[in-house]
Amino acid sequence: MHTPFTQTKEYLSWHAQIGEKTYYKEFYTQTENGKVLIATASFLVIELKIGKVLYCPYGPVFFVSLKKVEKNKIIKEIHELAVNEDCVFVRLEDENGYLKNTKYLFNPFKKTFSSEGIFQPRMEWWLDLKESSDDLLNRVHKDHKYSIRRAQKEGIEVEIISHDLHNHFSEFWKLMETTSLRDLFTLHQKEYYQEIFKTAGETHEHDLKKFLVFTKLNGEYLSVALILIKDHIANLAFAGSVSEKRELGFNHLMQWSAILEAKNRECEIYNFGGIFENGYGKKGLQGVTNFKNKFGGYAKFHGNFLDMPIKKLRYCLYIIKKML
Repeated sequence: MHTPFTQTKEYLSWHAQIGEKTYYKEFYTQTENGKVLIATASFLVIELKIGKVLYCPYGPVFFVSLKKVEKNKIIKEIHELAVNEDCVFVRLEDENGYLKNTKYLFNPFKKTFSSEGIFQPRMEWWLDLKESSDDLLNRVHKDHKYSIRRAQKEGIEVEIISHDLHNHFSEFWKLMETTSLRDLFTLHQKEYYQEIFKTAGETHEHDLKKFLVFTKLNGEYLSVALILIKDHIANLAFAGSVSEKRELGFNHLMQWSAILEAKNRECEIYNFGGIFENGYGKKGLQGVTNFKNKFGGYAKFHGNFLDMPIKKLRYCLYIIKKML
């Protein structure tokens, strides 16, 4: 079973570092042999204009198929948490359908969340790493192959960091700031990323491993990717680059190097992150989507949201506004 990194205690610690309220819940059932863990859930309390939302990114995580009484018990506990936090609604992401046809849960219309940036993407681009490196390279589009070869010929170096990540935070942050200004997206607070870099890349109590991939030319840092590994999935969490010399292909070489490193670490999937596909995601991601597609792979659909309205009138107004 794959547990998303967004459902780990470490992920919650990043958000807690910038003052956001978080919860980690464990759900049990009683058997003849005692209590058995059946599910876990990591929650963020998100502030929207309409009020607070209790959000479970790519969760809950279920370990067994649930009986009706167990589903109801989980929903009741989540409902109580949301009421105590004075939330307008709860948003769950049960892509495997464990909570299907459960009372009080509502599937919002696709149109209401297709361009949301605050919630995790419905569509991501995944690459299966079970093939050989040569076979993976054969699946890369010829344009990307050309860019990878050009970067190598230009003498661009690749540096992979898996220990003492905090020693390289300043280079990472500078590239992220440059990228956010160029591509017009908002970064988290600096402390959020510093919290990620605090733990050494190879060991952590929650088994979330990390490594950085830098490209450099004549000592100048050109691009960076931060990869998070959880349950044999390598997730491209963040990437940044300079605005100059992009024709040299250093971003292509960086991604290809990250893919090879993930494969060497026995990962089964390389997750490029969110894309625009079938109306899901932001239309502004079309260029990024094309870039990811050319490495080979497939679109991974995470299913639609499941909402639990708490303040029903305010929730309805939120949905209507999104529809319009």
